[in-house]
Amino acid sequence: SKLAWLELNKALQGNLLRYGDTGFDLLAQPNNLVYKKNLPVAVAVCRNSMDVSVCLKWCSSNGVHPTIRGGGHSYAGFSSTTGLLIDIQGLNEITFNPDRETVTVGGGVKNIDIFNNLGKVNRSITHGRCFGVGVGGFLLGGGVGFDMRQHGLGCDRLQQTQLVLASGDLIQANKQVNPDLFWACQGGGGGNFGVNTSFELNVFPASNHVMFKLNWES
Repeated sequence: SKLAWLELNKALQGNLLRYGDTGFDLLAQPNNLVYKKNLPVAVAVCRNSMDVSVCLKWCSSNGVHPTIRGGGHSYAGFSSTTGLLIDIQGLNEITFNPDRETVTVGGGVKNIDIFNNLGKVNRSITHGRCFGVGVGGFLLGGGVGFDMRQHGLGCDRLQQTQLVLASGDLIQANKQVNPDLFWACQGGGGGNFGVNTSFELNVFPASNHVMFKLNWES
């Protein structure tokens, strides 16, 4: 109902956009235009993990299907919906810890953001092959990149992650706390276990790469 949407809008620290609102068309459009007809009834532009929790609790109470969009790069349309699109691209903080040699990134951070930020301190992680890919889909799907033969998959760098469960509860997962869930988040699927709002990853010194291209003539 209209009242329910107003209540959600009021509860969010971010913004709720519905059809006709300024900015809705741009946010609602999927990366793969094959799914352009699957437009959400609304887009919740989340500012933090609490906003994600509010959205999930609201969806459960009102029978609305939630779908998460981090980078918005899903070729298979997994971040498209006719329900509520929970957009977490605003969760884009990046913090490098030189003592621990780790970087903590928000769930809405993109590949290019990590590349640019860690480049300033001559550090890196196993990166994806496309600058526009979101860190959530990349890590939860395994994390294939140029450095993986020497440094492992992207998910192998994961030390801990913060999730919002379907219940709206905010939890941490690492080898000591919720270890089974942490194991599942290391390449076990794109967002099936909750909404990952941050990731802490081990970094390694950046180095030069040698690239080559092979062509075969028929």
